[in-house]
Amino acid sequence: MRILLFILLFYFNASAQVVGFMPVYSPPSGGGSYPATYEGPVYDDGYYNGFAFTDTLSNGDIFSVHKKSGSHADKGPMIFLQSSDGGETNTATRVIVSGDSIECAALSMCRLASGRIVIAYQDDETYTYIKFAYSDNEGDTFTYADSLNFGSGYTTSPSPVKMLVMPSGKIRMGYYAYGIGANPAIVGFLNSADNGESWAVGETIISHGGTG
Repeated sequence: MRILLFILLFYFNASAQVVGFMPVYSPPSGGGSYPATYEGPVYDDGYYNGFAFTDTLSNGDIFSVHKKSGSHADKGPMIFLQSSDGGETNTATRVIVSGDSIECAALSMCRLASGRIVIAYQDDETYTYIKFAYSDNEGDTFTYADSLNFGSGYTTSPSPVKMLVMPSGKIRMGYYAYGIGANPAIVGFLNSADNGESWAVGETIISHGGTG
């Protein structure tokens, strides 16, 4: 009897743990799985809106910056998206970078304790630069900061990855650059000690010779 009770308790306990699981769907081509259904606000204007970074403004509004283009690899302007109702509705309030077309996977952003928004991006046709801009008025206008030129020999512009604000206040940002010929593929850090107004190349994490 005790054994039967134990089996029944184990069965119902195990069943209860499974009930709350969200069903997942595995694509036919493989590569992992993702929830079959989801709920939430969606911003869809018919374009490819990618590489978004999100934070909050001093008034509590949610904002994000992203690249708008026709596809993953196409160039396009950088858009500032803002929501004052917790993300239920979103408004593309302004274009941050236009004319200077942003490359694929070419965007990073952080917000400092002072409220300054700092962004990094690719935009040149020579495939050598990471460029920077910052805003002290919550994204209304941006000031273009120093650029870093990695020189020739890369298949794509060096790409910003993720900005982190350290306890010291220094900003550290990861980057990668695909090298060709004698230029190595590089993954490393860039550093700013003046709130994003100037940048220097820091230590290299990975450096691989030949084509990246």
